[in-house]
Amino acid sequence: MTSNAYRMSSKSVAKALEADPANNLFWRFNMRRLSAEERLADVMFLGLRLSNGVDLADVRQRYGVDVWARWGDELGVCIEAGLLVREAEKLRLTRDGMLLSSEVMQVFV
Repeated sequence: MTSNAYRMSSKSVAKALEADPANNLFWRFNMRRLSAEERLADVMFLGLRLSNGVDLADVRQRYGVDVWARWGDELGVCIEAGLLVREAEKLRLTRDGMLLSSEVMQVFV
């Protein structure tokens, strides 16, 4: 990769840390942990982009969230529009849903 931003690290460099300890010049990426909400949204975003979709039982077990209880109304609209398919404990994008995935992902933002 040739992008400097892509190659940035969160490691401290003594000389840079001395010159800019507050990272005002953005010479490194500030590390932080994702919140539980951000991790859940990430799982949904990434999982729906897979051809197999998201295993709702797995999400319930790992994150303690019933996806359908939480976002069912919004996801139902996507199903009616032909963008999502719910098959038992799986939720996945349709072909049209893959083309319009940004519309579906808005549910989780």
